[in-house]
Amino acid sequence: MAAIRFFGRSLPLIAGLLAEATLREGFRQMLAGNGGGPHVPVAVLGRHLAEEQRLGRFPAGTKPHAAAALLLGACFHRAFVVSLVGGSTDLGTDEDAAADLVAAVLGGTGGGPAT
Repeated sequence: MAAIRFFGRSLPLIAGLLAEATLREGFRQMLAGNGGGPHVPVAVLGRHLAEEQRLGRFPAGTKPHAAAALLLGACFHRAFVVSLVGGSTDLGTDEDAAADLVAAVLGGTGGGPAT
């Protein structure tokens, strides 16, 4: 749920960076200088899921990095859609969406509205 909210708050910054080549290049240089970037949260979550897998709490047949990319990509997509339509969607709450996304990655079903 925190990722959905983070992406929702970040969309204006992301849109500005993507729209302006000079800003985008400056941002890339800044990220290159400090090792940051949008790939870092995926890597961090992927490592966490790999550890959960090692402990037997995450499905053995699932690739942790791919699951991390799917989860965070879906969170970004939800934030993008809600931003475009002004929050008037049939997607349920952020809480429902987060639970459904995690359940889908784990191979189960969530408790929120059908998405």
